[in-house]
Amino acid sequence: AMTKPMLSQSRPWGIYTRVSTEEQAVSGASLEAQERACRTRLESEGLAVADVYCDAGFSAKSLKRPQLIRLLADAEAGRIGGIIVWKLDRFSRTVIDFLSTAERLTSLDVGLISVQERLDTSGPGGRFMITMLMSLAQLEREQTSERVKHVIRHKRSLGEFTGGAVPAGMRSVGAVGHRILEVDPAHGASVTACWSLVIGGATLL
Repeated sequence: AMTKPMLSQSRPWGIYTRVSTEEQAVSGASLEAQERACRTRLESEGLAVADVYCDAGFSAKSLKRPQLIRLLADAEAGRIGGIIVWKLDRFSRTVIDFLSTAERLTSLDVGLISVQERLDTSGPGGRFMITMLMSLAQLEREQTSERVKHVIRHKRSLGEFTGGAVPAGMRSVGAVGHRILEVDPAHGASVTACWSLVIGGATLL
């Protein structure tokens, strides 16, 4: 069992919540649910809330989020004693971004707590476990990305249209997820004729 962290009670804590555009409809990750869980944890520790920093509709791929920037600025200015999030992926999903930020927060004596993972950065054990969880989260994301790329390559090898701009003179047909390109009967002949003229040396002049 981990030793209960020695949390800073001299300064209030900042609650950080985030949901991406895709997650807006997911009740389990709703901004209200995240804030409620964070407040409950802080209240159980007798810690005050400085402010709620909410980034709605932002991905965790980058740290360039308006409220996260404000939160980190408040941490730098010494206005908060710690940051609490519902889950680590609310804060960041990139190991390098997370570790560099966590290291900076530690140097400022600003704690970081994740309610869902029941972890904090107040001790070496907590920092190690957070690093491991973030590494696993990044590995999962990279594996998912590779699987998606594999599926796209496979679909292309079957002659399926996988998205993007439809070439002039063509059209996509078929069910979603199984589309193919075919010559557009309305414009295909005109485009073919134009390319024939270009190949033959014709110009716009």
